[in-house]
Amino acid sequence: MHPPCLKFCGSHPSGEWKVNTPCTCTNFRYPIPDPVTKKLVVAPFVRYDLDKHQPKVYGTYGEGYKVWDRLLTATPVDYICPPLTIDQLSIFEIDEPFAPLVTKALNDHFPVDIVASVIQYRYYKGTQRALRKTTDELIKSKDTWRRALKFYQNWRTLMS
Repeated sequence: MHPPCLKFCGSHPSGEWKVNTPCTCTNFRYPIPDPVTKKLVVAPFVRYDLDKHQPKVYGTYGEGYKVWDRLLTATPVDYICPPLTIDQLSIFEIDEPFAPLVTKALNDHFPVDIVASVIQYRYYKGTQRALRKTTDELIKSKDTWRRALKFYQNWRTLMS
């Protein structure tokens, strides 16, 4: 399924909209209803919001037509993909020394849905680290309070 010929679509929307051209990094097969036939066609114009929490793709038939949106996720494939190992996942870590090179390679050579997935992975991995750190600190402070309470109880026993 390809986007319709541009001469049959509305005019190019202004702003950050891109022509949804097949075989480019900005191409995303986002089906929207054709305004005339009501059959699904690939959106001829797309715009991306690569928010780290909830990336979205927007599609429209042209200037003045309805804008459709949905969450931007990696496109499923019809073959088995084994899970990545810890070493393989480390390539996407933001705090690795080579992270800027990986980010540049992703932005320059990979489809936008993969880029959005890596951005989202990095965001949730950072959130996971922050939660783990907070949990560790709470456990540590709980142990400190337990020791302080025990000391206080022993002190009261000695004083009475």
